[in-house]
Parts: sequence; structure tokens; C-alpha cells
Amino acid sequence: VPDISKDLCQSECAIGWTVADEYVEYDFESDNKSKRVRVTARVASAQPKKFRMELVDEDMAWDDITAPSMGWDLFEERSWDIELSKGMHTLRVEFSQGGVNFCSISVENID
Repeated sequence: VPDISKDLCQSECAIGWTVADEYVEYDFESDNKSKRVRVTARVASAQPKKFRMELVDEDMAWDDITAPSMGWDLFEERSWDIELSKGMHTLRVEFSQGGVNFCSISVENID
């Protein structure tokens, strides 16, 4: 029997039943002068659906990310490696097509 526990959402605050053009924003602070980070979203869908991640204050975006289509509760990670300046940042996750379940977002140093 395969272990699917890593595919399940472990968050207490997941977002489901998204509709087209709906979004959520997160504020976070980078304490280094300039550093590379990995932004990782855990998402699921019953069909291949598009979403995007954008750093609003840095004018950077990753468009046309495809959510996995293995079912509403089988989550996969989609990661974006970027270089950040020091200070506060706003990350927007936008559900371009809707129909995406969103488990969590993380930002971690990769340098």
C-alpha cells in the first residue's frame, strides 16, 4: 500500500472551492540584503487548472502554473525560486481558472 500521507493537506487553514480570479495575499519580511528563496504552494484539483504567484512589490510573477489533477485532496507542491531584496514583500496567489484547492504556502532560504 503506497503512503499517500505526504500528498494530503496537513494545514488547519486550507482554501477550497476557489473561483476564477480569486486571490489571497501574504506579507512576509526578508532580512538579508539580497537572497534567493523558494516559494512553494501546495495545491490540488480534480482537473488541470491554472493559477499564478506574484510578488506584488517586486513586479515579478510566475504565470500559468498548473495544479495537479489527481483529485481534490491529493496535493502536490509547485515551487518558484526567486531573488529577493531586503524588506517587506507581498505574495499574491491568484486562481486564474478557479477549481483549485490550496493547502499552504511556504517561503524558505535556498542560499
